[in-house]
Amino acid sequence: MSDSNRAAEAMGAGYNCAQAVSTTYGVKYGVPEETIARIASGFGGGVGRTDNICGAVSGAVMVLGLKYGPKSAADKEAKTKASIKTGEFIREYERRFGAVSCTGLLGYNISLPEGREKVLTDNAFAKCRDVVRNAGKLLEEFLEAE
Repeated sequence: MSDSNRAAEAMGAGYNCAQAVSTTYGVKYGVPEETIARIASGFGGGVGRTDNICGAVSGAVMVLGLKYGPKSAADKEAKTKASIKTGEFIREYERRFGAVSCTGLLGYNISLPEGREKVLTDNAFAKCRDVVRNAGKLLEEFLEAE
Protein backbone atom coordinates (compact mmCIF):
# COMPACT_ATOMS: atom_id res chain seq x y z
CA MET A 1 0.00 0.00 0.00
CA SER A 2 1.26 3.46 -0.85
CA ASP A 3 2.03 6.03 1.85
CA SER A 4 -0.65 8.34 0.46
CA ASN A 5 -3.24 5.58 0.92
CA ARG A 6 -1.88 4.90 4.42
CA ALA A 7 -2.40 8.57 5.21
CA ALA A 8 -6.00 8.39 3.97
CA GLU A 9 -6.54 5.28 6.11
CA ALA A 10 -5.04 7.06 9.14
CA MET A 11 -7.68 9.74 8.72
CA GLY A 12 -10.38 7.10 8.51
CA ALA A 13 -9.02 5.57 11.71
CA GLY A 14 -9.52 8.80 13.65
CA TYR A 15 -6.65 11.19 12.95
CA ASN A 16 -7.53 14.61 11.58
CA CYS A 17 -6.18 15.56 8.15
CA ALA A 18 -3.00 17.20 9.48
CA GLN A 19 -2.23 14.28 11.76
CA ALA A 20 -2.85 11.75 9.00
CA VAL A 21 -0.30 13.32 6.66
CA SER A 22 2.29 14.34 9.25
CA THR A 23 2.35 11.01 11.10
CA THR A 24 2.53 8.95 7.92
CA TYR A 25 5.51 10.85 6.55
CA GLY A 26 7.04 12.43 9.67
CA VAL A 27 8.11 9.19 11.32
CA LYS A 28 10.56 8.70 8.44
CA TYR A 29 12.42 11.73 9.76
CA GLY A 30 12.74 10.34 13.27
CA VAL A 31 9.74 12.02 14.89
CA PRO A 32 7.73 9.57 16.99
CA GLU A 33 4.13 9.18 15.82
CA GLU A 34 2.73 10.29 19.19
CA THR A 35 4.80 13.48 19.14
CA ILE A 36 3.90 14.57 15.63
CA ALA A 37 0.24 13.60 16.17
CA ARG A 38 0.09 15.88 19.20
CA ILE A 39 1.84 18.73 17.37
CA ALA A 40 -0.52 18.42 14.38
CA SER A 41 -3.71 18.05 16.44
CA GLY A 42 -4.72 21.73 16.22
CA PHE A 43 -4.23 22.02 12.46
CA GLY A 44 -7.25 19.97 11.40
CA GLY A 45 -10.26 21.69 9.88
CA GLY A 46 -8.26 24.52 8.42
CA VAL A 47 -6.31 25.21 11.64
CA GLY A 48 -8.66 24.78 14.56
CA ARG A 49 -11.74 24.66 12.33
CA THR A 50 -11.22 28.27 11.25
CA ASP A 51 -11.33 27.49 7.51
CA ASN A 52 -7.79 28.58 6.87
CA ILE A 53 -5.23 26.36 5.17
CA CYS A 54 -6.33 22.72 4.98
CA GLY A 55 -4.83 20.47 7.64
CA ALA A 56 -3.59 18.00 5.03
CA VAL A 57 -1.58 20.79 3.45
CA SER A 58 -0.38 21.93 6.90
CA GLY A 59 0.70 18.36 7.69
CA ALA A 60 2.67 18.23 4.46
CA VAL A 61 4.30 21.57 5.30
CA MET A 62 5.41 20.12 8.65
CA VAL A 63 7.07 17.22 6.85
CA LEU A 64 8.75 19.56 4.37
CA GLY A 65 10.15 21.38 7.41
CA LEU A 66 11.50 18.10 8.74
CA LYS A 67 13.30 17.45 5.46
CA TYR A 68 14.46 20.94 4.50
CA GLY A 69 14.25 23.02 7.67
CA PRO A 70 17.14 24.36 9.72
CA LYS A 71 18.57 22.44 12.65
CA SER A 72 19.65 25.68 14.32
CA ALA A 73 18.73 29.36 14.23
CA ALA A 74 22.03 30.09 12.50
CA ASP A 75 21.23 27.93 9.45
CA LYS A 76 19.73 30.65 7.28
CA GLU A 77 20.26 28.69 4.07
CA ALA A 78 18.05 25.81 5.27
CA LYS A 79 15.47 28.28 6.59
CA THR A 80 15.26 29.87 3.16
CA LYS A 81 15.09 26.50 1.41
CA ALA A 82 12.27 25.29 3.68
CA SER A 83 10.34 28.49 3.01
CA ILE A 84 10.79 28.20 -0.74
CA LYS A 85 9.76 24.52 -0.78
CA THR A 86 6.69 25.33 1.31
CA GLY A 87 5.62 28.09 -1.08
CA GLU A 88 6.15 25.84 -4.07
CA PHE A 89 4.13 23.05 -2.45
CA ILE A 90 1.20 25.31 -1.59
CA ARG A 91 1.12 26.90 -5.04
CA GLU A 92 1.27 23.50 -6.75
CA TYR A 93 -1.43 22.03 -4.50
CA GLU A 94 -3.68 24.98 -5.27
CA ARG A 95 -2.94 24.72 -9.00
CA ARG A 96 -3.78 21.02 -9.11
CA PHE A 97 -6.72 20.91 -6.75
CA GLY A 98 -8.17 24.42 -6.96
CA ALA A 99 -7.74 25.58 -3.36
CA VAL A 100 -5.90 25.11 -0.09
CA SER A 101 -8.73 26.12 2.27
CA CYS A 102 -11.26 23.66 3.63
CA THR A 103 -14.16 25.55 2.07
CA GLY A 104 -12.44 25.64 -1.30
CA LEU A 105 -11.68 21.92 -1.19
CA LEU A 106 -14.89 20.64 0.42
CA GLY A 107 -17.43 23.23 -0.66
CA TYR A 108 -18.52 23.81 2.96
CA ASN A 109 -17.34 26.36 5.49
CA ILE A 110 -16.77 24.19 8.55
CA SER A 111 -15.88 27.19 10.69
CA LEU A 112 -19.61 28.00 10.81
CA PRO A 113 -22.02 25.79 12.78
CA GLU A 114 -24.37 25.44 9.80
CA GLY A 115 -21.48 24.50 7.52
CA ARG A 116 -20.21 21.88 9.95
CA GLU A 117 -23.73 20.44 10.35
CA LYS A 118 -24.15 20.29 6.56
CA VAL A 119 -20.80 18.50 6.18
CA LEU A 120 -21.91 15.90 8.70
CA THR A 121 -25.37 15.34 7.18
CA ASP A 122 -23.94 15.16 3.64
CA ASN A 123 -21.01 12.96 4.77
CA ALA A 124 -18.67 15.39 3.02
CA PHE A 125 -15.82 14.53 5.36
CA ALA A 126 -15.40 11.40 3.25
CA LYS A 127 -13.94 13.76 0.64
CA CYS A 128 -11.25 14.67 3.16
CA ARG A 129 -9.65 11.28 2.60
CA ASP A 130 -9.12 12.25 -1.04
CA VAL A 131 -7.71 15.60 0.07
CA VAL A 132 -5.28 13.76 2.37
CA ARG A 133 -4.34 11.28 -0.36
CA ASN A 134 -3.69 14.13 -2.80
CA ALA A 135 -1.52 15.97 -0.25
CA GLY A 136 0.44 12.78 0.31
CA LYS A 137 1.01 12.15 -3.38
CA LEU A 138 2.22 15.70 -3.98
CA LEU A 139 4.38 15.56 -0.85
CA GLU A 140 6.01 12.39 -2.16
CA GLU A 141 6.92 14.23 -5.36
CA PHE A 142 8.55 17.00 -3.33
CA LEU A 143 10.40 14.61 -1.02
CA GLU A 144 11.73 12.57 -3.92
CA ALA A 145 12.81 15.60 -5.95
CA GLU A 146 16.15 15.89 -4.14
